[in-house]
Amino acid sequence: MTTDRLLNIVVAHTLEAKPLIAMLGLKKQNHQSPFALYRNDRGTSLIIAGIGKLAAAAATGYLAALQDSSETAVKAWLNLGIAGHQTAELGSGLLAQKLTDQATGSCFYPPMLLTGFATSDVITVDEPELEYPVDAAYEMEAFGFYAVASRLVTSELVQVFKIVSDNPSNPVKDIDAKLIQHWIKAQRAEIEKLILDLDELAQEYNAAYQLPAEFNELSAMTKLSVTQQNQLKRLCRRYYALGQEAQLRAVVEKPVSSAKGLIIDLEIGLINVS
Repeated sequence: MTTDRLLNIVVAHTLEAKPLIAMLGLKKQNHQSPFALYRNDRGTSLIIAGIGKLAAAAATGYLAALQDSSETAVKAWLNLGIAGHQTAELGSGLLAQKLTDQATGSCFYPPMLLTGFATSDVITVDEPELEYPVDAAYEMEAFGFYAVASRLVTSELVQVFKIVSDNPSNPVKDIDAKLIQHWIKAQRAEIEKLILDLDELAQEYNAAYQLPAEFNELSAMTKLSVTQQNQLKRLCRRYYALGQEAQLRAVVEKPVSSAKGLIIDLEIGLINVS
């Protein structure tokens, strides 16, 4: 397959990761990390976060920080894993149309640009759901993942896909771990389509908002922290999006006093631009 590119995948545990590792030809990365990391030579990365929304948020932020200094292309983000559901059949795949944190009531609404998928509301819980009171998917990571990933890239490039592992007739306490991999493998066609669609969106985004040459020139002029590199990327793309290429070029041609001064100069240059 040729669809595995420009994508970061966040899963909760190894049972969810194994079929994806085989499907996408991912290899474990050996550098020191608080999370298990996998990658292929086409640009797809997978991180195993652990259980819970805080773990998912931490893993998403960690992977983003790891890539910020080495990759310039914007990637799509996908949280994939199992979930319980009030009515959906075991093994069915569902794309999230609304994400709710049960503990706070806060919600996200992922843009529904991807078509051809069954959809569902997704509720992130702090403990496994045993009653399934609402016709929605119940799981423990999606809200934490989305809260971080949607701050890293445009929200169109952040999606959540859940595969139903339990329901009122087959409660969570009776899940057969061996079936988790089977259900994910059975959703291969849907997963491949999802990856292809996300990749196309990422490719379109990068074509429209790719980092201009000025980014590398400015980066070479002063020492930037990871945070400042991210700010510089955002500002360079913003100048081009607003048709201010000449103004950005003027900044490149000026002496740079410091990284902080560079960021301030770029931000000031955009104040009067609508």
